Amino acid sequence: VRMKAQFELVKRTALDELSAVASKVDAPQLARLHAIWGIGQLIRQEKAEDSALVGLFGDPDPEVRAQSVKTVTDRYGRLLGLDLIPAPSGESHALAAPLIPMLEDPSQRVRIQVLLGLGRLRDTAATDAILNLLARKELVVSLTALRHAGTTALAGAATTDKLASLANHESLFVRTCASLALGRRNDPAVAAFLGDSDDVLAGDAARAIHDDWMIPDAVPALAAQLGNHLAHEGFTRRAINANHRIGTAEAARRVVALVAEEEAPVTLLEAGLESLAHWNRPLDLDLVTGQYRPLSERDPAVLAEALKPHLDTLLTAKLSKIRSAAMELATELKIPIANETLLAVFNNAEAEGPLRATALRSLAAQEAPGLDTLVTSALAEKDDSLQIAGLDLLAKSNSDKAVSEIVRRLESRSSVAVKQHAIRTLPAAQATDMMRALFSDLGAGKIEPALQLDVFEAAKDPVFAGQAEFADTILSLETAWQSAAATDPLAPFRLALEGGDPVHGKSVLLNHPAAQCTACHRIGDGAGSSVGPNLKDVGKRKDRLYLLQSLVDPQSVIAPGFGNLALTMKDETSIAGQFLGEKDGKVSLRDAEGKEITVDAGEIKERTPVISTMPPMGFILQKNEIRDVVAFLATLKGGKDKGVDH
Repeated sequence: VRMKAQFELVKRTALDELSAVASKVDAPQLARLHAIWGIGQLIRQEKAEDSALVGLFGDPDPEVRAQSVKTVTDRYGRLLGLDLIPAPSGESHALAAPLIPMLEDPSQRVRIQVLLGLGRLRDTAATDAILNLLARKELVVSLTALRHAGTTALAGAATTDKLASLANHESLFVRTCASLALGRRNDPAVAAFLGDSDDVLAGDAARAIHDDWMIPDAVPALAAQLGNHLAHEGFTRRAINANHRIGTAEAARRVVALVAEEEAPVTLLEAGLESLAHWNRPLDLDLVTGQYRPLSERDPAVLAEALKPHLDTLLTAKLSKIRSAAMELATELKIPIANETLLAVFNNAEAEGPLRATALRSLAAQEAPGLDTLVTSALAEKDDSLQIAGLDLLAKSNSDKAVSEIVRRLESRSSVAVKQHAIRTLPAAQATDMMRALFSDLGAGKIEPALQLDVFEAAKDPVFAGQAEFADTILSLETAWQSAAATDPLAPFRLALEGGDPVHGKSVLLNHPAAQCTACHRIGDGAGSSVGPNLKDVGKRKDRLYLLQSLVDPQSVIAPGFGNLALTMKDETSIAGQFLGEKDGKVSLRDAEGKEITVDAGEIKERTPVISTMPPMGFILQKNEIRDVVAFLATLKGGKDKGVDH
């Protein structure tokens, strides 16, 4: 009723009536406020002057004072949203004079509205009075409403030079408001606050420069601050990314030095490593905000030169991720590493196996002396990565000894991964006789299931192309599998039942561009879709044979609720939807609108087979990829478990 009365009086341009209610001290407060808002409507329609509300600035009711200030200044700028605030206009405003004294109002709510109003007016004459209020000792940055109002006031009223000079002000509250004000204006001068003694304030300045619209002219200043404010994660992440975006030699040196010094928290060291990993080929999405901010590819020599002075330190760092990343970067960038350093890495029994294996491969590439001894040492290690590296190198240098080592591993309790790699090493070792023996065992069913696919694929290697018996047997097997597929669709794929790599399988499931598994499935509450069944506990509910069948012959194992069925009823009506199940003579479906429908099976004239929308993966994935996906799915046991980690 009050709102309707307000709008009706505005419609009648009843300024006198509205003013009478607004100025009546003993009238109900809510009635007075509606009158103030009505006068504000008339002012915006240019049917009343600002002075109609200025007279209420001295009212005894603080809410009347606050609403009068808010209403009369509101039309001069919409500065409370996320839009950038323009700098002061350089012109004086008639409302500034009556508003400035109100900064001393006893009511904080009134003072907040005055600050916001002065920010809208953009009159520099108010700057000193604003600062006097913000410099009060009792003000702390946790007073968020007042901080926002102070920021808006300074952003609208203070010049850039004035705001930048406040970087040395003794009041943290003033410095905070000044920094935020420059950020609201997207002004490069905000860089003056990056070196503040307060980590949070410096972090706010970093956000102003780095996030949202970004301030390109201030990014170099942020980049130069890398190493300061390490206790503030947000600051350091943005400083790392500022260097990443600049991409200069000096920027690369800063990020490398941060990682090499290992003084920052582990999460920030990892952020530095991520930046270096993508330095030469930056991602299109920003490493901090995720915004689309593409960068061009860079000259690898820049990063290589930055890494060289720190490489020994990085390769012997305390954090294993640093050691591994340094080795990967050195290998990618073809940076020569001193044999002594590589030898120290290889001989470090505390280092992770893959790192030591990479060091061994680098020593081999550099033809380091004593390599035979190192290879022998690697083959004696328990770590799979070292044994695999040793087999690869031995196959190139001494095929007879390599065959002996392969046999030893196949006859021992070596891991499946090592045995599989040993078999895949046979072509490099040109071990025709051993390949012939293994292939014969495959045909006789003597090869353990986890190795069967590896034997078959190794026999197809071009190295053995001249072996007629291999080609004949391969053709015979493939022909038999294809013939059997008419009644047993799994026949060509049974070699992929055991022995998969779950880590690689997870990568295939999540990332394969053609299979696009996550277009229909998800694991628990992870990324993906609900078009198909959730896979969170499929390894607990189903065995490997079912998993393999669901991949290569999805029509034969359709989960309830995920196949499509079309029914033609005896009355000639049609029903189609997701098949939910059939029980006690009733068929249940879910239609396109999500409505569950149950019909009597006796009333059905015709029905289509239940159809799965999932394509057979045998036409999309290689057999080894299918094997890996089966292995990964078998690890999904439900709960919070999302399978193996990368």
